[in-house]
Amino acid sequence: MTGMKGFWRRRSRAAKLDLYMRSTLYAVPWAIPLGLLSPVPAKLLRDPDSAPLLQGLIAVVLVQCALSMYAMKRGFDHRLLGAPPPWRTASVSLLLGAVTVVLAVALQTAGGLGAIDPVGADMVLFIYYGLLPAGLCVFGLSTVRRLLLGTVVAGVLTGVGVYLATGAAHLALPVVLTFPIAA
Repeated sequence: MTGMKGFWRRRSRAAKLDLYMRSTLYAVPWAIPLGLLSPVPAKLLRDPDSAPLLQGLIAVVLVQCALSMYAMKRGFDHRLLGAPPPWRTASVSLLLGAVTVVLAVALQTAGGLGAIDPVGADMVLFIYYGLLPAGLCVFGLSTVRRLLLGTVVAGVLTGVGVYLATGAAHLALPVVLTFPIAA
């Protein structure tokens, strides 16, 4: 016990804050899949049409969580130490974010989620929790202006994609409105 106290006491206030912030940012992505699983009804897990889509969605989000930890570390190194920015990692994460949206929409339209939740609130949650790791990968690499512009463009494109896939404006509008929150 005294070893941990000595470890903590020897650190400066700035080092304590840095350790706290980094550990929090590294832990947050792993809480996201728990949020992704919260709207999953048991009936959906047993449905043969939607189980592969749901498993694919969860797998993609877990890969994004691991990728976001790597990207955050590289983003910190870029901002603080002048290392090259990890644009390739951010691009892969954005591509995985697009796959997440496609899988969530497919789960709503072709899978059993549409029969369980015709309003689409669960699909919006899947998209929201699925895009959080992509946002974590990109936020440290961009300026605020570019980040806001990219968020608005991505939100509109995702909303249009949801509308074209489902044909329901009541599903697309919450996606567009929650996008700035996700980023």
